[in-house]
Amino acid sequence: MTLLEQSSTPSADHEVDPVAMLTLTTRELTRIATSAVVHRDKDPGHRRWIAVYGGALHNDRFPEAAVAEWSYAAEVDRVTSGHFVEIDVIVPELAEADPLMQRQPWLPLARAARDPANPVLVWTRGERSFVVILPPT
Repeated sequence: MTLLEQSSTPSADHEVDPVAMLTLTTRELTRIATSAVVHRDKDPGHRRWIAVYGGALHNDRFPEAAVAEWSYAAEVDRVTSGHFVEIDVIVPELAEADPLMQRQPWLPLARAARDPANPVLVWTRGERSFVVILPPT
């Protein structure tokens, strides 16, 4: 176990270093995603698409400066020669309760998702960057 992994493992007093956890998660998601792309590209018979579930922070193509170091998107986009697509899946009632999510420009769509006529909504955040808002649970 590396020092980083040790620092992200709960200690006897149950303290976890959140920065170490974010760093470890980013490092591992970057390693796994880039390895999958390299493996796929060695054999043209492999499927073209690779999906990685990494939450709404680690896959950001356009991260806020304060959290940019915890996004693997730039490295995977480089390895895929500009074919990385970010998709964030949002549960509306969780987004409405989260102070960080409340600042997002797509929040009105989360409120609109309560309308049964809009079962799933998609917001285009930017080039190859989308937010999918699910119906309320």
